[in-house]
Amino acid sequence: MFRINILYVLIIFFLINIISLKTNIYIDLSKNKTNTLSKTSKKILDVIDDDMYFKVFLQGNLNNHFSEMSHQTERILENINRYNNNIKFQFINPNSEKTSLSELENNKLKIIEVQKVKKKKNNKGLKKTSYSKQIAVPGCIIYYKNKTKTVNFIEDVEINKYTIAESIKNLEYEILESIKKLSKNKKENIAILTGHNDFIEKQTSFFKKSIEEKYNIEYFNIKEFTDPNSIDKQIKRLEYYKTIIIAKPIKSFTDLDKFIIDQYIMRGGKTIWMIDGTNDGGLNQSNERLTKYKESNLKLDKMLSQYGIVLNKDLILDSICDIIHIGENGENKIKWPYFPILTPKKTSTLGQYKGFIKTKFISSIDTIKSKNKKTIILKTSNSSYRVKAPNYFFTNDYKFQKKPISCGVLIEGKINSAFKDYSKTEKSEKFEKINEIKNNKIIVISDGDIIINNYEIDPKSGKVISNINYGNQDFIENCIEYMCDDLNLIDLKNKILKINYINNEKIVNKRKIQLTATIIPIIIIIFIGYMINILRLKRNEK
Repeated sequence: MFRINILYVLIIFFLINIISLKTNIYIDLSKNKTNTLSKTSKKILDVIDDDMYFKVFLQGNLNNHFSEMSHQTERILENINRYNNNIKFQFINPNSEKTSLSELENNKLKIIEVQKVKKKKNNKGLKKTSYSKQIAVPGCIIYYKNKTKTVNFIEDVEINKYTIAESIKNLEYEILESIKKLSKNKKENIAILTGHNDFIEKQTSFFKKSIEEKYNIEYFNIKEFTDPNSIDKQIKRLEYYKTIIIAKPIKSFTDLDKFIIDQYIMRGGKTIWMIDGTNDGGLNQSNERLTKYKESNLKLDKMLSQYGIVLNKDLILDSICDIIHIGENGENKIKWPYFPILTPKKTSTLGQYKGFIKTKFISSIDTIKSKNKKTIILKTSNSSYRVKAPNYFFTNDYKFQKKPISCGVLIEGKINSAFKDYSKTEKSEKFEKINEIKNNKIIVISDGDIIINNYEIDPKSGKVISNINYGNQDFIENCIEYMCDDLNLIDLKNKILKINYINNEKIVNKRKIQLTATIIPIIIIIFIGYMINILRLKRNEK
């Protein structure tokens, strides 16, 4: 009788296991549901109708940080495969003899040389330390429909525990974004507006080149629009671009310039404004007082106020700031509060980006009460203050206050035209003016340099120095993606991931863990069956 009962229990146990495997039952018990795919992620994965293959080079005897990256990558890919089994993956040891270094180099994967430390106890119980060199390759190659894409999980030149940790947090975004790129046949069209800054093409060439893989990006000279009677044709040409970037304009905007941009917005066009509230006079030092700065004269105040934004004619000083070189040869370094360093605002829609944001002569922004939604996306630290223009730059006597200052705003929802009072005859008889749009987006950042300061010039050598620690480019890419992407993939960057680094010395062999996890439930079930049988026998004896 007992044997029959145990047999039944075992049969039921194995049937439950088989059913669970076949039905792919999965319960996410993680905090913040980090193991659950978002609706956006599922929409991206739904498009994958053929085999997509991941070759991940994160296997082997890795240190704690890369082991955690390997673990998190595997977790994400397992979740993706669970939802769409067209997506397959394989983990490869880059230090294996079977791995081709030329394959890694040809695919432009980042190869990092790391030192592995091993601690063993000898016969006498003394710890013996040995060192060995090996390579780590934090990245993968993706294959899909005759297309190949390389993904480096770490883009920073400097590799340390902080850059690795930041990369781990963005793994899901990087993987889903790569899947989206490979499955998408069309790139969105982006334009950097020209006509108000003679140097803007040169100043933004670094940024333009860096995002050409993601978007079709071009320069668009709005000054080509000179005929007020052909605005309909002019607007149609501008509508080709999903988003336009107005970056560091210097010259004033004419009414025609503003009207064209306004009607582009009213027709669903997205705009990202990176504009200065003041003009600086350079940094020619004269004792403790530097040259004068003054109000910018872009003539955009009335237009922006109609959208709900006030760009103030001031400068922000912040104790959290960049360093500048002074002296004839730039040998002296000083903290320069006029170059605030902004930290990510985690709670904002665009808050998750890599590194800090460097600014130059940034102004403050206020918002006007209206029906649309306004989100502050950039703020200074709690130790900052502002001075009104015109004024002089000073090198001392800073009066920092415990209050953050807004310098970046996202507007969403209903947007009214800044040209409601303009009649058809004032512009074009054929042109149909639109006075409002129910749902659109505008981003305004009060610093034109935010897009052009991805590099610095070494005062001694004259060579370009990459600002790898700054997240300007990542932030601007987030802005563009948020404007262009109806799926809002950017939300994946707001997922909170708690990283618990693996201690390799305490890791139990994976097969042993799996075996234990299988045997223990069987033993428990047998024990329960045994106890039930004993109780039944005792009742029969009575």
